[in-house]
Amino acid sequence: MKKDNRGIIGKRTQEVGDYDQLIKDNPNLVRVSEKVNTDNYIKTLSSTMLVKGSEASRFGMLQVIRTFEAEHERFPNYEEFIGIMKESGSSFTVLPAGQFYAYSAEAGEIMILEEPAE
Repeated sequence: MKKDNRGIIGKRTQEVGDYDQLIKDNPNLVRVSEKVNTDNYIKTLSSTMLVKGSEASRFGMLQVIRTFEAEHERFPNYEEFIGIMKESGSSFTVLPAGQFYAYSAEAGEIMILEEPAE
């Protein structure tokens, strides 16, 4: 298999974890602040691309979640969310190593989680 050395920019994923199960398995997980890193010019550009790409890729699914809520008077559970996502062909911007998407059925939210820095 040929290794792809181009990094994560422009890549998509359908991998979204169940927030409740993830927190149960690892209570140390924290929600990622979606602010742009401004340490230096290169980091600012790449951070901006990742943050804005992540926001844009989740926006459409958040609209679908809100529509489901309006029709059913509740947010979709995790299994329903995954089914809707796969049926619609939705995908999200790949995140940096150590970060991942999680869906909270209680809040009707798609968030980004990671283990806290030590």
